[in-house]
Amino acid sequence: MKEAGYEKGFNVVFLTPNASNRLRATEMVQQQLKEINITGELQSMDIASYFNKLESHRADDPNVPPFIAFMGWSASTGDADWGIRPLLATASFPPLTNYGFFSDKELDDLIQAGLASADPKIRQEAYAKAQDMVWEKAPWGYLFVETLVAAKNKNLKGIYPMADGSFSVEDAEMTD
Repeated sequence: MKEAGYEKGFNVVFLTPNASNRLRATEMVQQQLKEINITGELQSMDIASYFNKLESHRADDPNVPPFIAFMGWSASTGDADWGIRPLLATASFPPLTNYGFFSDKELDDLIQAGLASADPKIRQEAYAKAQDMVWEKAPWGYLFVETLVAAKNKNLKGIYPMADGSFSVEDAEMTD
C-alpha cells in the first residue's frame, strides 16, 4: 500500500446484491481488505436497486465515492466479444455495463478489430490479445465460479444448454 501511495489505506463503499452467496463473498473481501487498511461501509440491496445504483454512476462525477462492486458475468453468447466488450470497452461506461470505468485505447482497438471482421482467424487473434491484456489490467479480482446443478424430466422438451452453463428455456414445453 505504501508503494502505491496509500500507506494509511483508504475508504470505499462495498456494493453487493443481497443474495446470500454474494453477500458472504463481499463480507469476506471486506474482511481481507481491512488487513491492508482498505475499509468502508457495506451496502447490500435488491438486485434492481443494485444495478440502478451502478448505472447511475458517471466517470466525470466527482461525487461518486470509490466503490467495490460484487458481480458476476459470463459470455452467455459463447462469443469472446461478449466476455470482454460490455465490461471493459470505453464505449460501455454506465449506463452500460463498464461499471469500473476501465479505459484502454489498445484494448478498445482490439475489440473493434474483433467486431469488424467475420474472419475467425482475425477475430481469434484480436480477442486472444485482448484477453491477455484483460488478465493483466482488469480492474477486478476473480473470486470463484459458481457450479450450476440441473436436472431434467423426460417430459420436458426444448431446453438447451448455453456456453456459459445456463440454459435457454425459450422453447420449453411439457409433453406427455
